[in-house]
Amino acid sequence: MTADFAAQVAIGLSEGRALAESLMTASITVRYKTSRMTQDPVTGKEVPVMAVRFTSPAKFQTTGSLATSDVDSGGRRVAVDQLQIHYPVSKPQVEQDDEITCDTNPNDPRLEGRVFLVGDPMNKTYATATRLNVREKP
Repeated sequence: MTADFAAQVAIGLSEGRALAESLMTASITVRYKTSRMTQDPVTGKEVPVMAVRFTSPAKFQTTGSLATSDVDSGGRRVAVDQLQIHYPVSKPQVEQDDEITCDTNPNDPRLEGRVFLVGDPMNKTYATATRLNVREKP
């Protein structure tokens, strides 16, 4: 009985991953900081050289009211939703502060070209997608 259940879970997980990936209509590029430095041509400051970790299909999603945080804005407290980027579990792991650029997003072109920083990468045993909490790069 246990083997049957495990087999059913494996089938369900595979199907769930395929369904999740079918919703990933955006494309992203994930970059990481190398140990090399270069001079920013605009500011003149030394900045890390970035290298591409991978490119991938992705989906952008807010987590809704379950993961809002209150912030001060002009003396008032306002709720801010947490943005997540979902990408296939078959892609490599990312690291905190990796940069993710939205290359294309046919369903919301306003996200194209925006750069996000990875918070703490999350892991899950039966994940249908890798889900990352991100914040927009200032």
